[in-house]
Amino acid sequence: MFSDKSNSEKAKDSMKDAASYSKDAMKESAHETKENVKDAAHNTKENMKDAAHNAKENVKGAMHTAGDKMKEMGHNIREKAGEMMDKVSEGAHKAGEKMKPEEPGMMDKVKDAVGLGH
Repeated sequence: MFSDKSNSEKAKDSMKDAASYSKDAMKESAHETKENVKDAAHNTKENMKDAAHNAKENVKGAMHTAGDKMKEMGHNIREKAGEMMDKVSEGAHKAGEKMKPEEPGMMDKVKDAVGLGH
């Protein structure tokens, strides 16, 4: 029974060691948590930048597509309008050829045809 330390001193030392170990473990855990939060924040920021860039590119592409469609529609409208004007012109020529200047009431027929009649 002549040991250097009593059981209570040994228990006290064990408690100090456990407390020191716990303190170090908590510091390490807090440091790791802090680093994980920093990494998560950085990754979130990068993901948001990527998402914003992708959204911008999608809108840009959609605008180009819409512009191309409108240009095509304009071309088609001009083409159809030209075809209609050709038909109207052709009809006017045919009507002019069939008109007889001496025919009575001719001006009334022309006014009726263009919607200016009585």
